[in-house]
Amino acid sequence: MTRTYEFWVRAVGRTLLTVGLLSFIIFCAVALKIGGSFDQERSKDGHYYVSAHGRSREVSRDLYEYSRRHSYSMIATFPLAFVGFIMLAGVSKRGFNGTS
Repeated sequence: MTRTYEFWVRAVGRTLLTVGLLSFIIFCAVALKIGGSFDQERSKDGHYYVSAHGRSREVSRDLYEYSRRHSYSMIATFPLAFVGFIMLAGVSKRGFNGTS
C-alpha cells in the first residue's frame, strides 16, 4: 500500500467515522432534550408527537419533521461510521508497506 493510498483511506475513514458518530450524538442529544424521537403512528390531525420508552410528548410540526428526517438519516450515517471504522482498522493493521 502506498503512502498516498493510505493517506486517502485514513482521511475517508476518519471522515465517515466522525460524521456518523457526530450524527448519532446529535440525534441522542436532541431526543433527550425534546423527550424522544418521532412517533409515526401517533401523529395525525395536525398533532405531532415524539416518544421514548412509552411516553409521548406533543411538539411543533417543525420539530417533528426535524426528528423524522434525522431518524431516517441515521439509517445511512450509522452504517457509514462502521465502514469508516473498518477502513481505519484495516489500514492501521497493514501498516505503510502493505504487509500484515
